[in-house]
Amino acid sequence: AMPMERSGPVHLLVLHHGISGTSYGTRYIAGLFQRRFEEEGLLVYASKSNLGTGPPHNRTSEGIDKCGERLAKEVEQVVRLNPTLCKFSIIGWSLGGLIARYACARLWSDGRIADLEPVNFMTLASPHCGVRETLPWLYRAPARWIFGRVARQLLLEDEGPTNLLVQMGSEKQLPDELPFLDALRGFHQRTVYANVAYDDKVGYPTGAIVPYTHCDWYNAPSLSGHPHIIGDTLDPNFDAMERHSSAGQAVFGPDSLEMRMVRGLRGAGGSGAPIAWRRVETRFYMREGLLRAHDCIGVNLPWLHGAGKDIAEHIVSSFVM
Repeated sequence: AMPMERSGPVHLLVLHHGISGTSYGTRYIAGLFQRRFEEEGLLVYASKSNLGTGPPHNRTSEGIDKCGERLAKEVEQVVRLNPTLCKFSIIGWSLGGLIARYACARLWSDGRIADLEPVNFMTLASPHCGVRETLPWLYRAPARWIFGRVARQLLLEDEGPTNLLVQMGSEKQLPDELPFLDALRGFHQRTVYANVAYDDKVGYPTGAIVPYTHCDWYNAPSLSGHPHIIGDTLDPNFDAMERHSSAGQAVFGPDSLEMRMVRGLRGAGGSGAPIAWRRVETRFYMREGLLRAHDCIGVNLPWLHGAGKDIAEHIVSSFVM
């Protein structure tokens, strides 16, 4: 059959970097997506509105909400310039996953995001439940000093009646609240990639939206063709996740704010429907992952973080066009 003539891209994929990052760090995965899906009408767009080019101009340190607002405006602009688009997907690295969640809630209306059909929502080592229970103590004071407001949000120390992250993990109750969970529910699939070990910035529980460590990360066999992936599970709801065979030691207490976020993000925090998440568990051993696992998961710099290339391939192959 003759290829269909198309006047422009049909599916927008937005990539958002992490704290202090720039779109440079998303280039490797952007290239893979372009090679694989360009013919099918995928527009790969690396976000530039929250560049973190060091103090005093590090936009990512201004806060998840401010960055999320900027990303939402940027997406609206891209959609305006490409009137043929009809589908929307987003991938966030680290802090970028939280910025993505905020922007999606801001753009959510009548079952659509920026008036497009939401398809894939993916995060790579994103601190969905903050870093209060998982960030090494050594890092905390420097983080507050360097990253200011966003560090306080991630450590659940931000001012106001409710922490921003807790709000983002709760059902919308008042008219002026953003529909954080409904926007997530709107996607065809939600996927978290989380390092089971040696990620000194985003520990496994907050990255995988689970309250526990991985019980057998060291010995678990890897998936064929993906030496750095040891698990790929669909958690349909909170209870299935709690009973999962990989559940190790509890990290989040039953009454903690973190547990509230785990319950909320899985749709068990209120009257809303369950939220299914695909959970992909990634493992780097010490020799390649020590202090680097966090960047390897997204192949930040291919020459330094190339160990994660099989994960990047997995991300592209699990993408629904």
